[in-house]
Amino acid sequence: MDQALTWLIELEIADTATHARFLEWLEADPSHREAFASAEAVWHSQPVFDAAAVLAARKKPSAG
Repeated sequence: MDQALTWLIELEIADTATHARFLEWLEADPSHREAFASAEAVWHSQPVFDAAAVLAARKKPSAG
């Protein structure tokens, strides 16, 4: 799962070479595909969106 999470983050700014390495990793073992699907599900879940919103609100300068 750690590798899947790393790939999920790296793919946000991946160039074609990085994307090719990801595809190689994904195809190397069926468990990689399962782990990546799980990582994506967590990453795109409501609790993660909620936490991101809280962090973003904390970064905004307060008025006044």
